[in-house]
Amino acid sequence: MRKYAAGVIDLRLHQPATRLALVEQVLGVLAPGEDVLFVFHEKPLRLPTYIHERFPGEFTLSPVDQGPEIWSLCLTREKPCASGDERDSDALL
Repeated sequence: MRKYAAGVIDLRLHQPATRLALVEQVLGVLAPGEDVLFVFHEKPLRLPTYIHERFPGEFTLSPVDQGPEIWSLCLTREKPCASGDERDSDALL
């Protein structure tokens, strides 16, 4: 089994209201070259767009499992986080 720097985060185990904050918290601590695997109960339709808009050019997203029962997405930080960037959370998961 492949290892991910920040581990595997199974978002199926978290309440919908807390998922986006958890994703942002995990992404905020990744160093360039580090990655994390997020696991979902359904295809994450809005999350890729959200990541690209909130963190432009900072992450590469790669699908790992594509259903029908488990969906997972590997996110790898490509460059450091933009400092001083204010980010609000919308319920997107």
